[in-house]
Amino acid sequence: MPFTFILGNSGSGKSRYAYERIIKKSMEYPQQDFLVIVPEQFSMQTQKELVSLHPQKGILNIDVLSFQRLAYRVFAEVGADRRTVLEETGKNLLLRKTAIEQQENLRVLKANLSKLGYITEMKSVISELTQYDVTMEQLDGMLRFVEKKPGLYYKLKDIQRYCKQKFLRELFRLADEVFMTVTLDARENPWRVGGMHELFYLSKKTIHTLVDIAKETGTEIGEPVILGKDGSPRFRNAPALGFLEQHFLRHDGACFRGEQDAVTLHVSKNAVEEVHFAAREILSLVRREGCRYQDIAVITGDLASYGEYARRIFGEYGIPCFIDETKTILLNPFIEYIRAALEMAARNFSYESVFRYLRTGLCGFSGEEIDLLENYVIASGKRSIRAWKEVWERPTRRLDGEQTARCN
Repeated sequence: MPFTFILGNSGSGKSRYAYERIIKKSMEYPQQDFLVIVPEQFSMQTQKELVSLHPQKGILNIDVLSFQRLAYRVFAEVGADRRTVLEETGKNLLLRKTAIEQQENLRVLKANLSKLGYITEMKSVISELTQYDVTMEQLDGMLRFVEKKPGLYYKLKDIQRYCKQKFLRELFRLADEVFMTVTLDARENPWRVGGMHELFYLSKKTIHTLVDIAKETGTEIGEPVILGKDGSPRFRNAPALGFLEQHFLRHDGACFRGEQDAVTLHVSKNAVEEVHFAAREILSLVRREGCRYQDIAVITGDLASYGEYARRIFGEYGIPCFIDETKTILLNPFIEYIRAALEMAARNFSYESVFRYLRTGLCGFSGEEIDLLENYVIASGKRSIRAWKEVWERPTRRLDGEQTARCN
């Protein structure tokens, strides 16, 4: 069965077209299973859209999955593979284990194993190489090209040990029909990759790679569906935004001549003032124009900095907000509680390890009590598990007998 691209500009209706096509097919063939594979963070939203579009408001034979959830589904159904599907932390641990086992053969990674975040960066590089289907043969070619640059050469040599083939080959072999949406200007030639500097280079590279996989697996390539030739439906009521989508980064010298209020630019002296401005605009939209908080998004290229400002300042304005950030497992208080307890045992109840443990907030003591105890420990020089097992009777210069008894 064919593999078909659904191409078009941003907002041209690619997802809508695919959803309606799948719903129609699912109603014609109720005994057939249909899979919609989306990024992890879009699975719930996609389910909601499919249900709202379905005439019967139900999607009994349509499953919305991420690649990770699809892997779980396959393993659960075939019952032959009991391997654990790794999440991000598990991938990091596996890479670290492999790096330690192979450290004698690694020239660059060996010296950087202890650096914070190095394994995570290695995982990201490997994921990106896999995403763009960089094969072992291509890596060999790169290695020959950079032989005179030892730093890059040995980094690539280390990375080469981890590369693997893509999942999509098996999907093409097993599925009856596959649709793939790719964002691409309707005026572009999807079959010409062009240079890396071009705006839609990555989209065309993706198309080129998928076409190669389809040919390798004997999959028929259908005529692509190209949307957006007459403009994007998303911007019908916002011509300025539609113009921006059509001409941004195109370097064609076009200029929007009509009146508009959809795009405005504002300059603030710092990030705090920017967030205050955004908060005032949000309140104005909600109170004066009838918008809802769920209809408003604030987008930033520096979430680490602006997220903290937004959390605090939006709270001052009474604006509920969800910060779309991925939190590392190490920031979980209970995980920190366990790690601190293990560190206490490993470091013989040193001053640092004990108060790291106490300040997790899960030990049943108030902040005032912990502060009092810490002041006593610093003043008296208490260290090691032996000192913590003793009865503390000697007052210090700043703590009297009553406070010492409380510490004890």
